[in-house]
Amino acid sequence: MAYIHIESGKYPLYEGDIRLDYPDMGEEFVLPEGYAEVQNTPESEKPPVVAGETVRQPNAPQLVDGYWVQSWEVIPIPEDIKDEYNEIKAKDEEELAAIEAKIAAEAKAR
Repeated sequence: MAYIHIESGKYPLYEGDIRLDYPDMGEEFVLPEGYAEVQNTPESEKPPVVAGETVRQPNAPQLVDGYWVQSWEVIPIPEDIKDEYNEIKAKDEEELAAIEAKIAAEAKAR
């Protein structure tokens, strides 16, 4: 779970970060005043990207209907690194597919 320090906008903060500022906090974590939990954005609500052309990057959280929510920005992949980016992404996806196929085969063999 990530948190934001509302006044400073410092984000992301985690329980350990906050505990460093509040060393007398007991075993139970109690979110101090001035901090808020940041809700993850469901994948279905993140802005779409154009494969090979744009990427999604996190922005500072925004207060929406009383809740702090992770916001996102879609940015174009610069032309000078687009080929390299797509090559690396394709390799990672191929490796992931190979691992998933191995897992599926092992599960069937059981």
